Amino acid sequence: MNPTPRGRMLTPLAHRPYALLWTGQSVSRAGNYIFDTVITVAVYQLTHSGVHVGAVLGVLVATSLLFLPFAGAAGDRGSRVRIVLAADIISGTVSLALGVGLLTDHLPLPAVYGAAALVGALSAYHQPSYKALIKATVPDNAHDAAVALTTLTNNMIRLGGPALAGLVLLLGNAAAGLLIDAATFAVAATTLTAARIPTPPVPPTRGNGLLHDIREGAITVARTPWLRRSFLTSAAVSGLALAPLDALMPLIVLTGGMSPATIGWLGAAQGAGAVTGSILFLPHRRPHSPAARLRLYYTLLALGAAATLTVALTAHLPNPARSMAMTAAMTTTGIAMAGYTLHAMLLQTHVPERLLSRVVAADILASGAPRPLALPLAGALAGPIGPTLLLAVCGLTATVTTTTIALTPGQPPDTITPPPDPTRQPAIASQTG
Repeated sequence: MNPTPRGRMLTPLAHRPYALLWTGQSVSRAGNYIFDTVITVAVYQLTHSGVHVGAVLGVLVATSLLFLPFAGAAGDRGSRVRIVLAADIISGTVSLALGVGLLTDHLPLPAVYGAAALVGALSAYHQPSYKALIKATVPDNAHDAAVALTTLTNNMIRLGGPALAGLVLLLGNAAAGLLIDAATFAVAATTLTAARIPTPPVPPTRGNGLLHDIREGAITVARTPWLRRSFLTSAAVSGLALAPLDALMPLIVLTGGMSPATIGWLGAAQGAGAVTGSILFLPHRRPHSPAARLRLYYTLLALGAAATLTVALTAHLPNPARSMAMTAAMTTTGIAMAGYTLHAMLLQTHVPERLLSRVVAADILASGAPRPLALPLAGALAGPIGPTLLLAVCGLTATVTTTTIALTPGQPPDTITPPPDPTRQPAIASQTG
């Protein structure tokens, strides 16, 4: 008898290392949403300035992107468990210090900026090692299910996390939220230590430095056609569709005579779509062929870009048609995010262990790098162009770009061969001479 979908989805939890890792990191991710919300409140309470609120968030994102290449190389050079553990412990300490400082009215603004920079850097080191670590917690036949369950859980937390942060602020204050975030990191560090995840042997570097490893990872991506195409598609959707949508959708609501509560409703619809997409693309429902899985990834991202265009095209409809159409479009952008789950599975399956953290870092960088530029640029152009027209142009451009990439013939994903390492050639020659 074939296992039920539920059984397949929960199969990774039968493996103790994954179950402990999943539990701790899920709790910590909920804490991240609390941090992202309450830090903006804390900064505003300190400064009463929207400029400082935006600047602190900008520092958080910028430092994360800046350190990603180094973080990916570090994950492939050393112990991913130790990197994730150190990131959890230090991040928890930072949140604890911020919470105590805010609680005692001893929190200078420069300290907040410094903390934001440190948290951003730690996040950069955490993400590639954590995502690569999943592969070591389950057997090969459970990799897809582990990625699917992790993504589904993250999307569910993404849907409920902001609400949880709002509840914390309603019942307590920003300081309480920061202290709760610190506690979630403590849970993550404890469960990770208890998981006792085996560490794969690290290949000898023969004196190679960190910059060499970063260059090797970049060359690997550049020489692998399917990686180049998938990263380009991800960057196009992020920079031309999703980032402008985040910046312009609230402006469309507020300038279109809709209730401000609509912003929260549409955001919740996107989160619900992300959960739905994770369920629709469970391992037993996805095509088995890696090439077909890659095509579906492109198709879903193109669908997300088209849904962004639909948000703009339906913004001028009369109610209730407008509300229904915009809700459906935002839900579709969430469903399209399931494409990232498919891509994560391809990376887990086809990228060699010794390169996995670097390629994962490049994947995160491809989707995240356009945002710091796209978000403020969309906000600046919304005035002279109009938020609805600007989102329509962005959505149309993203749809054409992603559809063109999706329809362009390309090689199927295959196991990646890293570039030759010239520093190892003398050693090989001496052994065979």
